[in-house]
Amino acid sequence: MINRAGELKVADFGISAVLTDSMSRHSMEGKVSGTLSYMSPQQAEGKRPSHLDDIHALGATLYELLSGKPPFFRGNPASIQAQILGVVPPGIAERRADLEVLGRLPVPREWEEAVAACLAKDPAKRPQSAGELLDWVSGRRVVRASPVAASAPPPMPVPMPVLPQPPPNPIPAPLPSPTRDGGGEARERGRMLG
Repeated sequence: MINRAGELKVADFGISAVLTDSMSRHSMEGKVSGTLSYMSPQQAEGKRPSHLDDIHALGATLYELLSGKPPFFRGNPASIQAQILGVVPPGIAERRADLEVLGRLPVPREWEEAVAACLAKDPAKRPQSAGELLDWVSGRRVVRASPVAASAPPPMPVPMPVLPQPPPNPIPAPLPSPTRDGGGEARERGRMLG
């Protein structure tokens, strides 16, 4: 929202949702706090929060912006929490078709992949920063080494073919031109070269 002074303000519209979605959008009571539909599995289990929970929430927000609904929205809070913990949400294109969301253009593949990565159950498989997410959606994704790949033995080196060396040049290099000192400096350089 932009206030009268022209300042941008971030607001949580979770509480202003339609009545039929109100149960799935309320914060859970007890140890877990936040808007349920945007929680990471770790947050839903009450684990210590990290920046990767924010990456997950951003993915859920992007998912809703691109499809019309958050990744998990059907059912009561316990059902939604179970979905967050154990169900992979459908791709954005599939969700759009399911909800009959029409758009002029399909969602780009990079965006589908980036949002799916943000929603990964395993935090290590999510983009590790907003900058990495930006790289994904702009098609500049750099594949990180996974912990499993990092512990694997290094690949065997591939021998490079030995290329034949060109024959030595039979034409000798020209001698330097004489200088103002009468050629003494040039003769000295010539002795060092020859």
